Amino acid sequence: VIKTFPTDTSIQKIGCFSARKIATLAQKSNTSLDISSVMLPILDAQSLLGVQIQKDSLDTIWALMGMKWELRPEELRELTVCTVETVKMNSGISSSGRSFRGDVVTSGMAVFADIFAEPVHAVRVLGMQKVERVIELVLSLIYACLDKFGNHPFIFSFGFSVLQRLCNVNDCHNLILRFGGIVAVIDGMTANGGNANIQEKGCNILRRLAAY
Repeated sequence: VIKTFPTDTSIQKIGCFSARKIATLAQKSNTSLDISSVMLPILDAQSLLGVQIQKDSLDTIWALMGMKWELRPEELRELTVCTVETVKMNSGISSSGRSFRGDVVTSGMAVFADIFAEPVHAVRVLGMQKVERVIELVLSLIYACLDKFGNHPFIFSFGFSVLQRLCNVNDCHNLILRFGGIVAVIDGMTANGGNANIQEKGCNILRRLAAY
């Protein structure tokens, strides 16, 4: 249905809702399903409908990623590029002029965290140019939340997950440092002093960067 009606907003929203439910049930029953047949049509529909389904599509992709199905290299690259563009568009820091949408950005950061669940593999498939774009965007959003948009704990938490996982790849350390990773992490921890999850991730990031 998602593939057949890519420009029908109502059908896409219903399709995304159904796909999320199926993903949740599959995870609970430990069932393995090929998510490629659903994910790619969702990305196609998102490119056509834009802001109307961005939150729905990212939430659905995040749910599908939780099923731990290994995407083919070209699928992982397409997903990463699409998510970067969507998050940047809604970041409030791009030249598009669109205002900050915390809900869309949070969902996008969650997808990034799952993309790099296996960081060595993801970096090898994506290449350093795409990885650099993700790192720069994640750190820019952390700084933007600190400076302009107020505290968004889930953005910090998912953003720190991305950085923590990429700290397992030596080639990523310099990129994290270059884009101000240490200050972003320290300031993010300070802004979320009562959040044990963020504190733990932040300490792990700083420890790994210090050991580099």
